[in-house]
Amino acid sequence: MNTLLNATICFIATMGIFCANAVFADNAPDVFTGASTKNHFTENSLTGEALKQVINDHQAAFVLSTTNPDNSPNAAVFIPAMASDSTIKFGLAKNQSRRNIERTKQAVLTVYRYLPQENRQNRHQGARLILELDEQKSETKKSHKMIIMKIKQVLPLG
Repeated sequence: MNTLLNATICFIATMGIFCANAVFADNAPDVFTGASTKNHFTENSLTGEALKQVINDHQAAFVLSTTNPDNSPNAAVFIPAMASDSTIKFGLAKNQSRRNIERTKQAVLTVYRYLPQENRQNRHQGARLILELDEQKSETKKSHKMIIMKIKQVLPLG
């Protein structure tokens, strides 16, 4: 039985960034490129305590992806922290990423760590976290509000 995933997908390439909202069935071609949505790099995925430590110790690059009102991509570098085992927190000013999260209630956090000393297969590590706004725990009365997001799913980098 196929399950559906509603996510903002971002591709960071040498020439730029592409993000799009999409609904995927497991291992089905995606609606934009016809590419397989199968996860190929599960062996190097960060999960559990290893993922939590990398986030809290800031041992990776972090890209927060959201979608603008016109459906164009928005990707920004932010430094998150684990609020609990199932939530992430960001200190965000009133910027476009914050407005997008407040409007759509969702985002994707890409965690990428490069370890040049590792063998070729283990150099690239990370995860994609599908996030949902926790409106009850997020602060709402300060100019620099704390955003708390629930981790809905952890996926491999690709």
